[in-house]
Amino acid sequence: MYSQRGALLRADREWLKAKIRPEFVVLLVIAFISFWIRIVIPWSNVFQNGKVMLGGNDPYYHMRLTEVTIHNFPHRMWFDPMTNFPHGSVLYWGPIHDQIVAFLALIAGFGSPDTHTVYAVGAIIPAVLGILLLIPVYVIARELWGIKAALFASLIIAVLPGQILSRTILGFADHHANEIFFSTLTIMFLVLAIKERRIEFSLRSRSFLYLIGASISYAVYQLSWIGALMFALLISIFILVQAVVDHLRGKRIGHICMCSLIFLLPLLLVLPICDFKSFSYLYYSIITVAALLLATILGPLLLSLSRLMDKLQKRTEHSLTLYYPIVLVAVGIIVLFIMSNFVPSLFSTIKSAFTILTKSTVGELTIAEATPIFFPRGKFTLDMVNGNFGMAFYLSLVGLVLLFLRIIKKWKAEEMLILVWSIVIFDAMYQQNRFAYYYAVNVALLTGLALSYLVDRMGMEELSKKYVQSVHSFKIFHEPFVKILKEIKPLNLVFLVFVIVIVLIYPWPGILPASVASAKGVGGPPPGWVESLDWMKTHTPDPGVDYYEIYDPDNFTYPPEAYGVMSWWDYGHWILAIGHRMPNANPFQQGIGGGPDHKPGASTFFTATQEQKANQIADELGVRYVVSDAEMATGKFYAMTAWALDLEGWVTYAQYGIMGHPVNFPVLSEKYHSSMIARLHLYDGVSLSHYRLVHESPGYYVFYQVADMNTGNVYRGVQSFSGYTDAEKFYNMIKPFYVDTSTNMVAFDPLPPVSYVKVFEYVKGARIIGSAPEGENVTLSITIFTPARTFTYMQTTVSDGHYEFVVPYSTQGPEEDSTLYDIGPLGPYEIRFGDEVVRVDVSEEAVLNGETIVVG
Repeated sequence: MYSQRGALLRADREWLKAKIRPEFVVLLVIAFISFWIRIVIPWSNVFQNGKVMLGGNDPYYHMRLTEVTIHNFPHRMWFDPMTNFPHGSVLYWGPIHDQIVAFLALIAGFGSPDTHTVYAVGAIIPAVLGILLLIPVYVIARELWGIKAALFASLIIAVLPGQILSRTILGFADHHANEIFFSTLTIMFLVLAIKERRIEFSLRSRSFLYLIGASISYAVYQLSWIGALMFALLISIFILVQAVVDHLRGKRIGHICMCSLIFLLPLLLVLPICDFKSFSYLYYSIITVAALLLATILGPLLLSLSRLMDKLQKRTEHSLTLYYPIVLVAVGIIVLFIMSNFVPSLFSTIKSAFTILTKSTVGELTIAEATPIFFPRGKFTLDMVNGNFGMAFYLSLVGLVLLFLRIIKKWKAEEMLILVWSIVIFDAMYQQNRFAYYYAVNVALLTGLALSYLVDRMGMEELSKKYVQSVHSFKIFHEPFVKILKEIKPLNLVFLVFVIVIVLIYPWPGILPASVASAKGVGGPPPGWVESLDWMKTHTPDPGVDYYEIYDPDNFTYPPEAYGVMSWWDYGHWILAIGHRMPNANPFQQGIGGGPDHKPGASTFFTATQEQKANQIADELGVRYVVSDAEMATGKFYAMTAWALDLEGWVTYAQYGIMGHPVNFPVLSEKYHSSMIARLHLYDGVSLSHYRLVHESPGYYVFYQVADMNTGNVYRGVQSFSGYTDAEKFYNMIKPFYVDTSTNMVAFDPLPPVSYVKVFEYVKGARIIGSAPEGENVTLSITIFTPARTFTYMQTTVSDGHYEFVVPYSTQGPEEDSTLYDIGPLGPYEIRFGDEVVRVDVSEEAVLNGETIVVG
């Protein structure tokens, strides 16, 4: 019995030696750091008050898609009538992320998950994928440059802040984590396959299994995001370049060309969801199929041409090697010529696809993630680079040079793949900073190479070799570590620690502190939005479209009771997913309007300076509710004017007497204060005929401008208050300006106290008509009560013997099937002219149906 136990222990030790290398302990520590940053730190911010607070906008729409998928499993909708009202939206997001979340939620919820379970599963998956990203990063670096580079690269990818962290952290329930993980996994399998130098089509062949792994990984990637064709392009570029180089060098190119076959499975999986009527590269269309088909056959065509030229060379006994790239160029030119002349629509689409990353309009450049990373505001800056990568970016440039030198010295196909990958993704990031989350993987790998080279130059290369040798012969698990620690020189150890510390925290705060700070700042929509949309879900009429139903766009028509909710496009997904109401505009940049044609939409509605123009837009788009927030009235207003192509006249200059000297400061102009967003959010729509405030979120804010007299800089300031009285006192204190002589700071141009979110209802309005002496000023007014304050609704006109007002508020309260508002008057309207005072009651029915009330 004891001999059997001893044999088992020896077998266990042999398995441990083969499977669990000592450096994996370090990798586990790094994985724990990633887990701590991505899950532990933000946990309390994401799971709070019985809700799951998701980060950003798109995650909420993914949860919308996931909930629909659960109710129709495994089918996901491809047309959503509940966004971009009254047109609906054909979806271009890949289906597999929502199907994976739905599947796991069904398991977690025992077949019937509630909303909390669905959101929780969706919130956790991106963080898990972010942690697992260590695996392909580690394997790629280890296979190419050794264990040191692999551990350095793993540490960097675990702690990088910026885009990579924000998209792989708890609560960011989006498909971007799928993109990063599965695209990197695809490259990992390709590196492993290429290193085999030979591919045999047998399940016993490791290279063939690696290609299968790459194909499955890319298939998941392609079904996660239509833009995965970017990787099909870069892999095809690599195959083309490597095949040409190897052919010119007289080497076999079969194993390189066979890498094209990884696109066969994705091609087959895309066919069932492809729209064969469309040539758009933004959707799963003919372009997708054509691109994957070309990527699939590229390798076999290159291989066939290479073998054909080899045969011709043997027959003619003349060198035809140089003709290989010439023939390829000629074939490419012929194909482009045929396409441009015989299939111009396809050719035009392909050309457009290469400019998809270039945002040319002023409006598009207001999308934060779409700006160039080095020129986010039109001027060169490294702020975004430092925020995303810190010191690692500059070390990665060193790594890129080292990689290039390695390729020149000893051309290796797997390193050429990394070089092409890095160049293509760098170009994508250069055009749109959002691709920093892709390039983060390249930064980690190249930084790993640079740091490995650096510590080797400091005398640790020999220790690395001894470690590798001892790993294959150790008797106890920690033996290699102990052996190396005994031989390492104190100076080398100090240098190693110094390098790691510098990379992680320099320049301060460095990538590790920045990641921790970002993780602490994770959270969902502002409380005012959540509260207001929860209210809207239960206090406004059902729009008549089933939230969980899948509709056919060819057979769908909106019911008569359907309506839209007008807000800025940033908030469309929140309105739909939280409030279950149909936004007119959304983060797909649909429904924004404006542009050269001044199309009706959110931008033209909120920048309109006449109510009649806004009403025309609201009527055309079927608007019933308007939701505004403090950001729309302040920081986001510029984006509205940019999309509307109406950039002039919103700011003017006013002269203030500051410390005995006249100073000109920029202030918001009369044009701004006449805009719909200002009249609604700042002034409660007090003079508008067709908009009534029906709800506002708790708490109040005072926005103002601050001038630093020491530097001349002007920036926006804001103070928040729990009650309206305190907010009003502060507003009156700094109006029209306030000077802090101790700091030489001036507060000026304050805006009235506002709640963060306000909900207005667009109504026909009751028409009140009456008689008054000609030329008499006639004033209509009524006091409106909110849960925290009162304000006066007022209109004035000059009588021509008669007067007429259109009013939006009912004095008799809501009806059962109308808006159950918590804001309104407690008495009748008062109409004053001369010494006369006329009191008028208005019913809800009159307001909703536009009825006429005759006074006297």
